[in-house]
Amino acid sequence: MESQSLKETYLKHLQRIAWHLQYEAKKVYRRESVLEDVWSKDEINTVDSNLFVEELLRTLPDRGRYIIQKVVIEGIPEKEVAKHLKISQKRVNVCKTKYLRALGQKLISSLKDHHSSK
Repeated sequence: MESQSLKETYLKHLQRIAWHLQYEAKKVYRRESVLEDVWSKDEINTVDSNLFVEELLRTLPDRGRYIIQKVVIEGIPEKEVAKHLKISQKRVNVCKTKYLRALGQKLISSLKDHHSSK
């Protein structure tokens, strides 16, 4: 139960910070992009969000990226991920929590850097 609420808290935090970080880039992108005539704003926002998440995930070690991708993003049970990685479910849970916190710290740091550069 606690793990689920922690996950939800970090996901909401990630979404909030991602929006702030992407805002300026979206303004430039929309001015320069010819794709706006072809793609809807929802499709552009989805692409922007996916690119941001991929960039964040690349900052993690391979195992951490795999665990976050599978458990948090794809919703695969920790037990299945543990079996694939040949580690315990408890270890997957510990790693997931560790890397969610690391991502949260990176987002907070990025947001502070973004605001200080204005």
